[in-house]
Amino acid sequence: MKKKYIVVILVLGFTSLVLGLTSYIVKEYNYKIDEERRIEVARGKVEEANHTKEVSDITVAKELIEEIDTIEVKEELSLSIENLELQIEKENLEKEYHLLLDSIEANLNQEELNNAIEKINSIEYEDIKTTLLERTASIQNKIDEEKKRLEQLSYYNKMKEIDATPVISTPPENITVLETITGKITAFTPYCSDGCQGYTASGKYVGNGDIYQYDDEYGMVHIVAGDSSYPFGTIVRIKNLNYFGEDIYAIVLDRGGAIGKNKRALFDLLFALEENANRFGVAYNVECEILRLGY
Repeated sequence: MKKKYIVVILVLGFTSLVLGLTSYIVKEYNYKIDEERRIEVARGKVEEANHTKEVSDITVAKELIEEIDTIEVKEELSLSIENLELQIEKENLEKEYHLLLDSIEANLNQEELNNAIEKINSIEYEDIKTTLLERTASIQNKIDEEKKRLEQLSYYNKMKEIDATPVISTPPENITVLETITGKITAFTPYCSDGCQGYTASGKYVGNGDIYQYDDEYGMVHIVAGDSSYPFGTIVRIKNLNYFGEDIYAIVLDRGGAIGKNKRALFDLLFALEENANRFGVAYNVECEILRLGY
């Protein structure tokens, strides 16, 4: 009887062990299945978040990652989300600065560009900083080109006005006409096709638009080229020029191979702009009075 009781206890114990082991195996199996499902769902959401970059998808992905128990997978997916958030932050930052640079490029404002460059240099992400600074360099080139264009336009407009206006000279009251000659008057510029380099033969620099000369006796006068029979400083009154509508006073400060008596023209009148010199063209049968020989 006693033996029988012992056998029953052993059988019951073994059965209990088998049932417990089976339950454990089943539980482990179910846990593994559930964990695999959680990982699969979390991976899917992480991929979706990487695609959409939506805040709501990123939030859900983080929640799903927290439900995962497998450390390696959890760290892997968490790192993926961290990289995604960093990417989004950098993209937003770069977009923000490109919008700022769009506005600066549209207005070509130097002060605003300087302020933007200062801010960009404080960005911690070197790749974004490099890209943005490359663009600021391009904008700076455009600002420099625009500044140069405006300066040229300002110079052009100034020279255009100068060329169209006769100089107000102040000749002395008693003038003696030393010689009167009649012939053609032509026009030239500081950088003419004949090789002018911005200087007259007398050494005066006129390439900057300073195409007039102040004379102690006659005040401001035009500049002309004449032949060597008229020394530098010779004053000539050129009469009845239709271009100006009145007489002008000029000083000989330049030379020309085709300029002089019995040549292409008596005198060559200096203009700042080629187009105005071309507009002047050639004045025929112009009366020229020599008022002074040299200085």
